[in-house]
Amino acid sequence: MRKLAGVLVAVALVVPAGIMAAAPAGAAGGTKCKGGSSTATFSPPLTPAAAKVQKPVRDTVKTTAGTLSGCTGGGVTGATFTYVGVKAKAPGDTCLSLAKFSTNSVTSGVLTVKWKPTGISTIPVSFHKVKGKATSNTVTGTVKTGLFKGAKISSAFAYTFVPKTGCVTTPGAKASVKITATTLK
Repeated sequence: MRKLAGVLVAVALVVPAGIMAAAPAGAAGGTKCKGGSSTATFSPPLTPAAAKVQKPVRDTVKTTAGTLSGCTGGGVTGATFTYVGVKAKAPGDTCLSLAKFSTNSVTSGVLTVKWKPTGISTIPVSFHKVKGKATSNTVTGTVKTGLFKGAKISSAFAYTFVPKTGCVTTPGAKASVKITATTLK
């Protein structure tokens, strides 16, 4: 009887561990991050808002060394990320168009997030301007691979141009990005 009880206790301890090990990597639950930052580059640079002729460009936006901080849930505390935008299919952006809200102003690309302490997520995302706030955007998408696979992302951010010329009109000009909240669920 003691032997049988010992086996049952051992099985009771091993079965939950086996179930946890069998759970997919993306089943870590969601996370919420309080803030973050990055630097974005536009290539090619955009037409200045003051230009007499507004010549839209087919630009690509990239970010490097982005960070997310204050993350809770899902076993992560923060992250670093990169973003590579899809080159616009047609000319569309100018400094003037960035300064105005447009329902057609949607940019897409791929966000690669390296979570702390461990894990990577690949997320195809779309950026959408916030009506009435020229430099504010939201990011939406679904985690395609890795940690949090299948989770929906929602992130809010605002940008300022560096130097504060009002836009990225020269090669190498950058936009400083402040992320105010990010949620994956």
